[in-house]
Amino acid sequence: MKNKINLVALIFLTFGVIHAQKSDITEGQVKYEEKLRDAALITVDIPKDEVKGGFNDFVRDHFNTNLKGYGFLARKDEVYTEFEEMPLLADQAIKLIGSFKERGSETQLYLLAQWEDNSFVSKKNQELTFQKLFDVARDFLEYYVPGYYAEKLEESNDAYENALSDVEKVKKELQKSKEDLRDLKRDIVEKESEISENENELKTRERTMMKKKEELEEEKERHSDAQERLSAILRSR
Repeated sequence: MKNKINLVALIFLTFGVIHAQKSDITEGQVKYEEKLRDAALITVDIPKDEVKGGFNDFVRDHFNTNLKGYGFLARKDEVYTEFEEMPLLADQAIKLIGSFKERGSETQLYLLAQWEDNSFVSKKNQELTFQKLFDVARDFLEYYVPGYYAEKLEESNDAYENALSDVEKVKKELQKSKEDLRDLKRDIVEKESEISENENELKTRERTMMKKKEELEEEKERHSDAQERLSAILRSR
């Protein structure tokens, strides 16, 4: 029963991996340093911690830098780079910021950027750079999402194969149990037959003993009669 339940769960997991590949990029605003900031909003059906790891890898590979706030001991919901030159985003030093939030089963990643004078990229004042945030968002989705779902699908396929292997193992164990049961039944029949034979033999011995006992009693009576006759003869003399 356990293997049957696991197999059904795997079928639903595989179905979910195939069909739950939602990803969107829209304009958004997020509160950062006490004010609402314009941002490119990415929404995916992937757990937040998974997305954080993917975003960290993306920034390292595309911008050759590391995120602050993400590491072995840190998994903060707000991560950022140092002020660095990022040609994909701007032609001068800029800080890329990611703010993570959860909405039900979805993860929201707000991408925003800050200049060295501490002003923030906005749709109104730096529309070109703001649009490049969307380019970064699309690059991230192309970099991360297909590989994530491919990995999950491979994991579910591996789990499915393992479940099938377990089912085959259970079938073999069940077949062996059936054979063991047949052997046990055969042994029981043989033992019952031996017991019946022993009972019959015991009854035969009991009958023989009773007959010997009766013969012994008869012999004792004959001996007693002979003794009495002998005594009578001796007395008559």
